[in-house]
Amino acid sequence: MKASIHYYVLVSILFLLISSCSSSSPQNKSLSNNKYIKYYKKIKVAELEILEESYSKAVETYKEAFRIVSPMSLTHCYTATQVSARIGDMESFKLFTKEGFILGLELEDIYKDSIMNSFVKDKKIKKILKESYANTKIIHKDRLNQFLIDTVLKLSNLDNKWKIYYMDSLSHADPKNEALYEKKYDSIVSYIVEDKLIPLIREYGYPGERLIGANWVGVKNSYNRGISQNRALFILIHYYSRPKSCKYNNLLLEQVLNGTLFPKQYTSIIDFQAKYGDSTNCKVNFFNQWHSTKDSSLFKEINQRRFEIGLETIEEIDRKFKRGQKICKEKRNGKHDQIRLFYWCG
Repeated sequence: MKASIHYYVLVSILFLLISSCSSSSPQNKSLSNNKYIKYYKKIKVAELEILEESYSKAVETYKEAFRIVSPMSLTHCYTATQVSARIGDMESFKLFTKEGFILGLELEDIYKDSIMNSFVKDKKIKKILKESYANTKIIHKDRLNQFLIDTVLKLSNLDNKWKIYYMDSLSHADPKNEALYEKKYDSIVSYIVEDKLIPLIREYGYPGERLIGANWVGVKNSYNRGISQNRALFILIHYYSRPKSCKYNNLLLEQVLNGTLFPKQYTSIIDFQAKYGDSTNCKVNFFNQWHSTKDSSLFKEINQRRFEIGLETIEEIDRKFKRGQKICKEKRNGKHDQIRLFYWCG
């Protein structure tokens, strides 16, 4: 009898351990009181207010987010600055441009945007902007970890070199040996992640925007350009494009909770695990952030997972997509003064 009880206790413990390793949902994590999750939930509200063109409400919501976490993400700060300019709110415009300069916003980024540039000209505040920029530029430089910047750049270049060599070149030139080339590249990206990137994350935190800064990406002077810091993200995405274990999932979730890994980046990584993983390695559930399931019966639980990590619902993503379609058409007619949500055209 005692042996039987011990057996069931052991089985129960083993089940809990397996569940904690395999689950992609943060339901069992203490997320609700985390300041970064609260911040992203505020950002979500602000973006919904922008979709409704409730710009004054959106500015106040961005300020609430600013009080939860400072500095903000550069994309959010850029949008908040645009909205402030749209409604002619000088105090908020100064607040968010100062925040933006700390995060790496350049004066040219303001001048190239029709909404912000018109506001600066109308209010004649170019001199004030330049002074704010000069006073905060050194703060931006000092808050970044140059060692991490240099190291992540080298790891990213190494990953891209061998991905291009094996996956983008040899696999197409010699498709009969595609599996061999894929295996070779997988061994390289596994080494980069397991021996180099993961130890960096454990020591310093995830090397994203908050630690190594953000970059403008896309075609120069194009309205479609975005702001991101995805070097480490793409390395991890390449790594998880083949079945891997869940052994780093808790570490990655910890990075969300300490603010270094953004929820959209974390959920993108989990989506790659959901698409390319298997039950023998790591069985996780979709967030529908990068890869998606079309099974609508799962949307309710996916939306719950997205809510818990601070992201908008699937339906709200669809609203952004349709907004992007509309903006693309407007841009073809020469109009480009939309508030940027950095989602596709919009």
